[in-house]
Amino acid sequence: MFLEDMPILRDVFMNQQQKNQFFSELAIAMNLSHLSTAKQYYYGFVKMISQSLSKDGELKMPDLGIFYMKEYSSKKIGDLHTGGTRVIPESKVLKFKPDYKLNYYVKNK
Repeated sequence: MFLEDMPILRDVFMNQQQKNQFFSELAIAMNLSHLSTAKQYYYGFVKMISQSLSKDGELKMPDLGIFYMKEYSSKKIGDLHTGGTRVIPESKVLKFKPDYKLNYYVKNK
């Protein structure tokens, strides 16, 4: 399931005006004449990342960086409200480590 398939979640991240602005800027940057083509490229990119992460656990993208999954084991923590302890369940988190070229570009912009 991808972001465009999740009507409740997708609106949490961007409202419709912000999405249209994003896809318009993407279309201009890629010299595309149609907004729908920019959306297809974007959702195809997201799908490729998702499939690669579920298969290999990481995706290396030249000049961009590495997307990878990090697993955290469950742990016990103190609960300040009750004075007892709580267990935080294990989880997987998507991480991104930017390439040094991307870091350099952003810092020296």
